[in-house]
Amino acid sequence: MRPIGEFDDEERASTFSGYLNYKGISCEVEEDDEGKSWTVWAHNEETLAKAIAEIHEFRQKPDASKYAELAREAQKQEKKERKIEENKASRWRQETLRDRWQDRNRRPGIMTMALIITCAATFFVSKRGENTEPVGAFYISEYVHLGAKDAPVYLAATQTVLPEVMQGQVWRLITPIFLHFGFLHILFNMFWLHDLGSLIENRRGTGHFVAFILLAAIISNIAQYCVSGPSFGGMSGVVYALFGYVWMKGKFDPGDGIEMNPSTVIIMLGWFVLCFTGMFGHVANWAHAAGLAVGTLWGYASAMRWTGNRG
Repeated sequence: MRPIGEFDDEERASTFSGYLNYKGISCEVEEDDEGKSWTVWAHNEETLAKAIAEIHEFRQKPDASKYAELAREAQKQEKKERKIEENKASRWRQETLRDRWQDRNRRPGIMTMALIITCAATFFVSKRGENTEPVGAFYISEYVHLGAKDAPVYLAATQTVLPEVMQGQVWRLITPIFLHFGFLHILFNMFWLHDLGSLIENRRGTGHFVAFILLAAIISNIAQYCVSGPSFGGMSGVVYALFGYVWMKGKFDPGDGIEMNPSTVIIMLGWFVLCFTGMFGHVANWAHAAGLAVGTLWGYASAMRWTGNRG
């Protein structure tokens, strides 16, 4: 920018600046530190000579009606253009980031529905989790790990960690997520799986969603097994991974369209803490913790990758 001229009256500086903008000479007014003078600056050097010629004419007849009239016209045009830009930005935010994404993202994805159906089928086959025999192959192990607490009756005790997995039954690292014990258990997990899983699957794609579920399931199941042995099951470790991912994306990369209501964050974290108190009995708390860690780290890394690139 280059200075065009200085005024000791703010109104005249604004009038002249508006007049120049109307004439197509882009400029702006800057007040000095003491508030005693106002300098008009030209944005482009190419227009400086023309602007200086205009200021000489303006100083001779600063009260001429054409200057005030054209300055007002310039202000009207500026307001109109600003409103158009604001409307465009508002439509983009409202339609792209809210309506369009939410409508699309809340539809249940194929894999989300497949997980829900599998959990429901396993729940009823096992008679609400009371009969472990039909679903024994879904447990991470059917052997009691020596030192484990609250373990049901399995085939035998062993000092080997994950004996069936070591023999090639690698699906057991994942399948405990399909086991549920009681209606409240499965209803809680399926509600959040549908809500958060659909959001991520539809926004990120089925391939990304499957990879996320597999990683969250394996890590949360192993974490719980290492602490309490094989007597556990449920989708809650994965649910907390989904929660952590959406929480971080909404917090650090809101422009991606994946977000969560603050009240939901409070509810999920509150439930997480309450379960650790033991007031709800035997809960797979370490699966919750491991899943939450997976989700928050993945979500934070994804948010930083995109916001870092944009920055």
